[in-house]
Amino acid sequence: MKRFLMLIITLSLFGGCMLKAQHLTFKGVPITGTLKEFTNAMIQKGFHHELTQDGLAVFSGDFAGYKDCSFGVITLQNQDVVNQVTVLFSEHETWSSLITQYNTLKLLLAQKYGAPADNMEVFTAKYPPSDDYFKISALHSEEYIWYTSFETAEGEIRLALSEGISYHTGRVRLIYFDKTNTDKVRKAAFDDL
Repeated sequence: MKRFLMLIITLSLFGGCMLKAQHLTFKGVPITGTLKEFTNAMIQKGFHHELTQDGLAVFSGDFAGYKDCSFGVITLQNQDVVNQVTVLFSEHETWSSLITQYNTLKLLLAQKYGAPADNMEVFTAKYPPSDDYFKISALHSEEYIWYTSFETAEGEIRLALSEGISYHTGRVRLIYFDKTNTDKVRKAAFDDL
């Protein structure tokens, strides 16, 4: 009887450990916890903390071999639980340098996470741009869809192009969505409906 009880207790403890939520990581840090906890972890990783406001912490530093990146850490709505990290790489003035960076990161992500789960890379203008200048311009007129996403059991990593802050520039954006905490947002939305 004692052995049976010990077996039940052991299986219960083991089962509880197996049910523990796994989180996507960013720089080796699980994307979860409070914004303050995650901010402290990013500072320890060597990033410069720029500001924290309204559930968003902004940092700067080098990332994936690229200098002068900025990134934002975002919490769940109305909760102090981190669920998303967005990296913005430096701006590019030419399409060729922008797409080279995008393709390099896409290749590295594929090597780490496997084949993309989804991919779309098209210009949506009636007359697709044919040269460097007009391709960068298409980013500012939002005449494009350009992303590749990778899925893991812990979440989604999405690589995309976006317009830059300066006129006639573009930048690469990389977003990490933690599945467990993002699902909490969806559940709350469903509960509201």
